[in-house]
Amino acid sequence: MTARGQKPIALDAMGGDRAPEEIVQGGLRAARELGIPVCLVGDRPRLESLLSGETVPDGLTIEHAPETVTMEDHAAESVRRKLQSSIVVG
Repeated sequence: MTARGQKPIALDAMGGDRAPEEIVQGGLRAARELGIPVCLVGDRPRLESLLSGETVPDGLTIEHAPETVTMEDHAAESVRRKLQSSIVVG
């Protein structure tokens, strides 16, 4: 929980057609413009790289999830086997 008692919204930063770039931008915008606490879940080094040069608001955090679920992976199997993927960690 944040200081204002709000639970952060967890975003799977590694999932989606334009991820992680578009997810990171959306998370930044929500935290900046709406004051919503956001937790980006995904590969920390990659997410930090995308955030470099940005003014990151206090309400934006990163939860490291080093594994990736690909389009070739079977969804149910991935949840059982890739325990450090963003879909499981988040």
